[in-house]
Amino acid sequence: FPGGSNGTVATVTELAAGFSAASYPEGMDVVIAPTAIHIPLAQAKMPAAIAIAAQNCFDKPSGAYTGELSTEILADMGVKNVITGHSERRHILKESDEFVASKTLKAIEQGMTAIFCIGELLEEREAGQTEAVCFRQMEAVRKVITPASGPRSSSPTSPSGPSAPARSLPPSRPRRCTPPSAPGSRRTSLLRSLPPPASSTAALSSSEQTDEQLASKVDIDGFLIGGASMHPDFPKICTATAAVKAQM
Repeated sequence: FPGGSNGTVATVTELAAGFSAASYPEGMDVVIAPTAIHIPLAQAKMPAAIAIAAQNCFDKPSGAYTGELSTEILADMGVKNVITGHSERRHILKESDEFVASKTLKAIEQGMTAIFCIGELLEEREAGQTEAVCFRQMEAVRKVITPASGPRSSSPTSPSGPSAPARSLPPSRPRRCTPPSAPGSRRTSLLRSLPPPASSTAALSSSEQTDEQLASKVDIDGFLIGGASMHPDFPKICTATAAVKAQM
């Protein structure tokens, strides 16, 4: 899922015009996640090839939860995708693994696709805790999601070092928390415990060049893109990624 971030009425309109003039690879899920207040504008302006996601949701039904967006509200607005567990919500807003799992479950029960994010802090990465942190976050979801949860499964993504975007990583680094899907591996076991169609792994990236290098890894099948998604060249990232995958 190439994903998006923030903006204004002017920037959303401008980006939509540029994105509408581009073409997108067949079979690729392209998803933009504007701020909640810009969702209707994005739905009206973005090309049909680009789906719209919410940046967040709440784990309770619609009710007296001032300021929160229930999955029922999002579904009523035609939103079929939602991000859960983004690093800023985990580490700035202190959302626990259990709360993120609860929101992910609520989205799936609503029939939405949950773009479930995992990732470590910079200090955790430097302490060699990347895999332990990421699998702990995934385990919280595994405990609550079963085949009876709903027809749509979450799509675990793995931004390496999401709270330290200024520190770039070599293409080989994301593999520390996205090991090959070998039988018996921890990742394979966790993914198989989720209801289908649980996707494999995506990586956090920031440029067309970075994406081309990362896309060449067999166990990386998508990207969660931040600021680069608010640039006119965003469609080029999609095309470059698809071209690399087509040659594998």
